[in-house]
Amino acid sequence: ADRILLWTNPGPEMLSQTMTEAARAKVREVGFVKANPLSPHHDTERVRAELSGFRKRVLICHKFGQEKRRFSTEMLAGAYAWIGELADRHADVLFVLRGHRGRGHDQRDALDRATEQAHPNVIISKQGKGLLGSTNMHDVMEVCDSVISHPSTVVLDAIYEDRPVAVLNNTDDLLNGLPNINSAEDLEAFIEHPEVSESGMAALRSDYGEIDRNLDRAAEVIEEHMLSRMS
Repeated sequence: ADRILLWTNPGPEMLSQTMTEAARAKVREVGFVKANPLSPHHDTERVRAELSGFRKRVLICHKFGQEKRRFSTEMLAGAYAWIGELADRHADVLFVLRGHRGRGHDQRDALDRATEQAHPNVIISKQGKGLLGSTNMHDVMEVCDSVISHPSTVVLDAIYEDRPVAVLNNTDDLLNGLPNINSAEDLEAFIEHPEVSESGMAALRSDYGEIDRNLDRAAEVIEEHMLSRMS
């Protein structure tokens, strides 16, 4: 590659650990450019109407089972038991569970089915299946009031969709300004008071910039490089 475009500059120490000197010279910081190119799904309003009976709707984007080094079989079962207990205590809150990229997972599918069947206020958001099967992540965010996610770009997606967001078991220093969910009490507090995320969201959005301007900046970097090759 002749240019390496990064959303943010991780700092000289991180760059020196992950890139050669030649690669570092190619880095250009352009800001967050992960725009949603798709129009809202035609079923979004129907889904919103079907979910309107709940006092609050919470999207939980997770990696349970996706990272085998972090989640043993016992830990995975424990995570779903935790969700089930929360659902039992808050019957008027809808919990939408969405695994990484909305994909199925051999180790997780049976737990998804059992949890959804046992708790009427739990919906599994999975590609091609169920009420939310025909919607993408942005559509799901549209019908939810707040978002909780393991550290991932979903956190930034939520910020740019103006959805209050908290981080589940945060391990990323960049996200330290957001509420961190390490217990049921943390999650319940965030559900009731999602405004606690506002200052952290504003700081991250300021750091990463506005998407339209960032896309222009990325295009300018590419154009400048292409023109330099022609001269």
